[in-house]
Amino acid sequence: MAEHIPGGLRPFDVFELSVAILLGLAAVGAAWSSYQSSLWNGKSVEAYGEAGTMGTKASTEHDRAEMDIAHDFECDLQAKERIIEALEAQVPAEKTRLLHLASYLYAVEMSSTGYEHMQLPAEFHTAGDIAKHEAIPLDALRSALERRLGAAYEESMLAKSSADYQASDRRFDDGRGASSSADKFDLDTVIFTVSLFFAGLGLVFKSRMRWYLVVAGMIVFVFGVIQLVRVPWA
Repeated sequence: MAEHIPGGLRPFDVFELSVAILLGLAAVGAAWSSYQSSLWNGKSVEAYGEAGTMGTKASTEHDRAEMDIAHDFECDLQAKERIIEALEAQVPAEKTRLLHLASYLYAVEMSSTGYEHMQLPAEFHTAGDIAKHEAIPLDALRSALERRLGAAYEESMLAKSSADYQASDRRFDDGRGASSSADKFDLDTVIFTVSLFFAGLGLVFKSRMRWYLVVAGMIVFVFGVIQLVRVPWA
């Protein structure tokens, strides 16, 4: 015969307390996992967006560098033609004019990187000052005939766009990592939900089976906690 408790209070039930604690903790775990998943998804979207923007800027920089490279090659070609014509010219005025044109092409039209790789005197690469940019010495111009804009020059011109592409790739990888973390927290939400399911199902049964269900819920809950602490929080 059940023990009568004054005031109609029920006796203390360890099972109900266990279920209540499990339900509360599992609900908190599921809520926290869902919250972390939302944060990581936000970081992922932000990283993907920034990576796209950085990639567009890198592409623009790459196209600009390619145009500058083509322009430098054209300047070098035309300057060499003028230098050769000047060396063959018999009229002094014509020779001076051709050398001035070659000097102008190198000192003004060519990029500073291209000018540097042609190993021309640095002091003459000053646009706007006619006395300088049309006065590259003949010996320096003649030596330019033996040089060309090679792979090292192109690598220097494309260095910024290459660095921008790498930064974009790293940001994309950040987004992928954030997306992976969000997926892990989504899985953890499912694990805690399963724990809630076992705890709730234990309340339905009145036999010894209820303890088996609650213990199963606790095991699932512990597994969820382990997974929760293994994933970095946003």
